[in-house]
Amino acid sequence: MINRKDQLARHLAVLLLAISTCAGAWAWSPPEKPNVDQILDEARRDRDAKRFEDAAAKYRWYHENALQFQPSHGGVRLSFALVDWHRLAGLYPPALRDMQATRDKAVTRVREDGLGVLEAMWDLVALNEQLQDAKSTADLMAWLDANRPSDARRFADQALPAVVHVGSFDLAAKYLDLEAALRKAASHTAVMKDRSYLPNEDVEASRRVTNAYIDRAAAPAVLTLVKAGKHSEAQAAVQRLRKILGSGAVTHFSDDALRGFAPPFGRSWGGA
Repeated sequence: MINRKDQLARHLAVLLLAISTCAGAWAWSPPEKPNVDQILDEARRDRDAKRFEDAAAKYRWYHENALQFQPSHGGVRLSFALVDWHRLAGLYPPALRDMQATRDKAVTRVREDGLGVLEAMWDLVALNEQLQDAKSTADLMAWLDANRPSDARRFADQALPAVVHVGSFDLAAKYLDLEAALRKAASHTAVMKDRSYLPNEDVEASRRVTNAYIDRAAAPAVLTLVKAGKHSEAQAAVQRLRKILGSGAVTHFSDDALRGFAPPFGRSWGGA
């Protein structure tokens, strides 16, 4: 004979199952003809309105599908959209698990060496910067070094900040391409120097943010040279960086690297 306590427990289980089933039925799914910009905007609004389940579904869908419908979102997808997704993850643990699972899928794709391996590398690096998981990126770089050195070379530039952050300086030095790092700094400086569209009061702030972003990106290469005992080359690299950045450039991160200190890792989009 079932006692009253058991009956109540059974009723509660049935009720919870019904709630779970209804919640699943109400969960967001993409429209037949999705508008990528609209879905990303809705995800932000859902997050701010504390509709966390819908926001999580939209961020996840956006990351997995945006490029299929709108290839021009390549930059946004790995920068501002990831920042927004991670903000949700700080409020809603299932969204954090989504980001980690997406990162783990990227690791698997790189290891399997199938189609889209380069895209998977970019995904992995960008996700780990938001998750502040340098070890995941550095571990994959070490695995590629041991198993597919040609891909390790393709991955090295993206992986360098993580490899330096975990202290794998021999691995960093093995694949360091200083000229490529300085070319990237020059390219970023050229792209970002046009501030004619900004109000006068915002020009100086924009210059500082751009300067810090490029300086921070170059610092791991400088630190790698320092740890390899190439101090004069490291000093020369910082001098070249200052010349690239222009008059009045401040290189706090690279100057710290000259003294043996690594720049901060992760969540670096937007400058400092």
